[in-house]
This record gives sequence, structure tokens and C-alpha cells, in this order.
Amino acid sequence: MLPEPIHYWNFNEESGAAIDSIGGLRARVESSAGPWSVAGKWQNAMRMGKATGAKKVEIKRPDGASPPDLAPPWTVAVWIKRHEGATGGATLLCSDGFAIKIEQYGTGSKLGVTQRGGGIGDRSIEEALPSDAWSHLALVATDAGTTFYIDGVDKGTLPSIKAPMAYLGGTRNSWNLTADPDEMLEATIEELRIYNKALRPEEVRELVGLEPEIKPPPPPPPLPFEKLPLQSVLDAMLGNVPELTKNVPFPWSITYDVNTEGTALSDGGTDMFDIGNILATESGTLTYSNGIIKRYGPVGPKGAYFTLLLRQMFVAVVDLDDRQSFGTRGQLGADGGSVDGTVLTATVDGAKYRGFVKRVYGTSDPSVNHLFIVRDDAGAVKHAFPNDVARDEHTLTGLSQGCRVYYLMFGSRYNRIGQEVAYDSFQKIMEALFSLLKAQAAQPAQPAQSP
Repeated sequence: MLPEPIHYWNFNEESGAAIDSIGGLRARVESSAGPWSVAGKWQNAMRMGKATGAKKVEIKRPDGASPPDLAPPWTVAVWIKRHEGATGGATLLCSDGFAIKIEQYGTGSKLGVTQRGGGIGDRSIEEALPSDAWSHLALVATDAGTTFYIDGVDKGTLPSIKAPMAYLGGTRNSWNLTADPDEMLEATIEELRIYNKALRPEEVRELVGLEPEIKPPPPPPPLPFEKLPLQSVLDAMLGNVPELTKNVPFPWSITYDVNTEGTALSDGGTDMFDIGNILATESGTLTYSNGIIKRYGPVGPKGAYFTLLLRQMFVAVVDLDDRQSFGTRGQLGADGGSVDGTVLTATVDGAKYRGFVKRVYGTSDPSVNHLFIVRDDAGAVKHAFPNDVARDEHTLTGLSQGCRVYYLMFGSRYNRIGQEVAYDSFQKIMEALFSLLKAQAAQPAQPAQSP
């Protein structure tokens, strides 16, 4: 049975740092490099060289320090596909004192090792890796020497060195970033393992036949629901109407004389409105969209919105751009009764949301209730409405750049038994909205639809 390595990279990341999943080291690709991930022998692999700009990759511990070179005994094993293009001196691993050479300087493309500063200098074996073909390379070091294995076959032994742990890649001239780019490692590497012991020949052969556990890439983390595209919000609402409206007590169906593509509700059923529910920013009035996403106009140069009539609830979701206010205006059909409101709060995934409530009740007509929901971490948003039952006005101000506003309006017959819609019902409606949006955010991303 093979021993456990002390460091292991499978290079399944797509760009940035490659993570040592056992020892916690990070192989940090220089910022000038592009995505380095390519199809490998098993899964993803790191393409080093001019094709990606990954030429000298720093290896760092979690504290930011470079790991020390590893004294014998040690084993370095990797699947590697050497590419043509380097002129000599290209390294697999290097440090200030040592290097494992994929193409030893002055030998063409022979494998070797190097010790700088009065050590053994440049040494090579009489073997080279094939070009553009996958090979398994293993170096096994003891105090007696460093033995090279290609696909499990002993190809020769050189003097012993420490395993260099500072960089992946590099070149012969001080092995720095400013060296001749033609000397950088041109290769694709995968399944890099480092052991703090010398594997036996039979263990090296076993390692060649070892197939890594193929794990599907983890799903991307769900988007915060506030980052959902408007189309996804619309889909969530259309697919969850009962969930969204279930907390409306004695709901009133908004069915009579409704123009779903105009700018107002002229009645709404049994005199809910005398032309009301007119939505507007400081730049003008919104036209109802009837489930179609509309862009620009009064919501700003990069803004977008949709409106939706859900039979027992009217909904608008508005992404504002360079607009600071949003609200509704018009006239209610209510006769008598009272008006009041409150501000609800909720924290979702660390973000603070506020629900601004206005309710009308105790009238001889269906009550009309507003709920505006916005993210408001700083508590800067204000709402205002007149103490006048007949006026369908409710305005938010102090909205931030790029703010998303959820507006839910519904009628209730509750007032006819002498009761207002409890604030707790508004809170439950707000929480139901959050719940269905979070569920939508957890779904796989869908292609965006054209407006």
C-alpha cells in the first residue's frame, strides 16, 4: 500500500492559486498570467509556459513564507507532458539552491538536477521525456543519490540533492522572472505528489498505475438572492404564487377593470381604486409590463423592472440606476377607515433588509396594503405617506445606487370584520419572498433571456 504524500496538487482549479490539498501549500501563479487550466490526463492540468504566461509559480505556506527545501529521503512524482519550445534550462521545481530540470542546460532536453553555489552544478541523465505525450516522472532521493523513473522504469541516478520547494517552473539564469522566456518550462503537469520518504521501485510502479479519485467539480456557491437576474426573480414568483400569497388574510382578487399594460389600476374590483397604484421615480411614471422585463426609462439608464398581477397581489421588482426615490400614487376608492404603517426588519445572509408598510383598513371597500422591501444596511431609506385614507401615496427616499426594490400590493376583506391586516402578516409575506428567492438562487444558472 502506498504511503501518504505530504503535499499533493491535482491542479483542478481553473486559474489563480493551485492548492496543495494535503500540506496546505499554495502555488501562486503570477498575476500577469491568464487562466492556466487545460484538459489533463485525468481531469484538469496546469499548462506552463508562453501559452498561458505561467512561467514561475511561487509556492507559499499559509503564513506567506516559502517552504524549506526537503532533505533526503524524498520522492517527487508527477504526470507531465513536455512541449517543444524551450531552449534548455527549464525546471520543474527550483529554489535558490537546487533545481529539478526537465531540460538540463546544455544537453538539449535531457533530464537532470542542479545545485548552485559550489555544489554538484548541472548534472543530467541520458534520457529525455517524450514530446507532447504524457509520461509519469518520479525522482527518488536518498543520501546515496537521486534516481529518475520514467513510467516506472529506472533511467539512471545522479548525486543527491535537496528537493527544491520554492517554485514550480523557472529558468536557469537565477531561475527568475526576468530570465530568457525561451528557457521557461513548456509543459502540462498534473497529479504532483511529494513524499518525505524514498519510495521503493515497486511503489513507484504502483504509483504509475494509480488512478486518482475522479471527483466532479463542486457546484458553484449559490448567488446571494439579491444578485439574481430579474428574469430569475420573475421565474421564482411565477412558479411560487401560492407561497408568495398564502399569508394574505382574506385576500381580495384584483380582477375588475384591470389594465395590466397601462400605468394605473382604475378600479381593481369593488372600488379598490379611483385610479391608483401609479408607480413612479423622480424621473417619471412606469408602464406596467405584465411579466415582461423593461429597461431604462424612469428607472435609470441601466435600470430595469417588471410588474406582475398575481390575481391576489400586484408585484413590481425594480432595479434602479441613478435614482433615489420610488413610490406609488393615485386615489383609493376607500370610504372612511384609517391609515397607518410601520417598518419591518430582517437579516438574510448577513444583509439587512427593511420592509416599509402602509395599510388602509376599516373601510366599506377592500383595504389596500403596500409592502416595499429594500436592502438597507445603513438604515438610510425613509418612507412617507399622508394620513389620508383616500390618497394612494407611499414614497421611499434615500435609495442607494443600484438599489433593488420589491413592491407588493394586495387587498383584503379583513377590514369588513373590523380588523386591519396584522403587521405579523406583512412580516410573513416578506419572509416568504426571501425563502422563494433563496431557493431560486440555489438552482443551476440558466441562460439569460433577451429583454
